[in-house]
Formats: sequence, C-alpha cells, structure tokens
Amino acid sequence: MSEKKSRAVRISSLEEHKTLVKITTKPYATFVTLLIVTVYISVFDNMRIYGIVLTILTLLLLVSTPNKIILTAADRFIIIYDQKTKDQGTLIYLSEIVSWRYIITRKTEELLLILNDGEEIACPLIMTKKLMRYLRDKMEAKEIREKRSIL
Repeated sequence: MSEKKSRAVRISSLEEHKTLVKITTKPYATFVTLLIVTVYISVFDNMRIYGIVLTILTLLLLVSTPNKIILTAADRFIIIYDQKTKDQGTLIYLSEIVSWRYIITRKTEELLLILNDGEEIACPLIMTKKLMRYLRDKMEAKEIREKRSIL
C-alpha cells in the first residue's frame, strides 16, 4: 500500500491552483429564477403588490443567506472545506480515490469518496451538473451507480 497523501490542511497554506469546480451553500440559480418570476409578477400581473413583496423577500434572502464554500476541485485534487473552521479542509488527491458515489435521499445529497486505504469521506452538498461533469471526466470508471430495476 502506498503512502497516503490526502490529509487535513490549512486552506491558506495551499499552493496556488486553478479551481475547475466550486460548490457553495448559496443556490444562485434558484435565487435568480425566483427573482425573475417575482419581478414578472410585479410588472405584468394584476396582483402587483404580491409580486413586489415577493421580490423584496427574494432580495432579502439573496443578501442574507451566507455563502460558504463546500468543495473545490482542481486538476489533481479535491478540497472539502470544514464548515466550522473557515481555513481548514481535507485535501484528497484523485489518484487516491478508488471509487465515488453520488447519493440522493429525500432530505440530503452527498458525495461519498472511497480512498485506497478504505477510508470513506462523505461531503454533504448541493450537486451541480458542473461537478458531475468534472467527476465523470476525471474518474468515470470509478463511479458506483445503483442498478435500477424495471417494474
């Protein structure tokens, strides 16, 4: 078994790298869609007052929702950020990942990474198509997919 390179790190001590994927806690696409709908209601609908109130509430949500980085991915590694400590995270090299799985339940979504030493690392996240493209581009053969039966 080779020496494990993946480890807990200080984010500020990492070398400069090009970020290919960045996942955050603020769902911008949802907020923008909601904002477009509420502006449409306030301009073109007979119930303008509701549209204006909803637009204001959407803007307040957009401004007040904290935006924390959950995960970033570079060419050779993935960094999973510690949500309690801003400057801490787990650096995982792609070469050490044996398999990965994207798990969706009714309440959560998470990425499960299984390393070559048997360690499993789970990262709760809001999945984006960009991350799935990245994972399939870099490690498609390592993906664990559930087999679905046809009833």
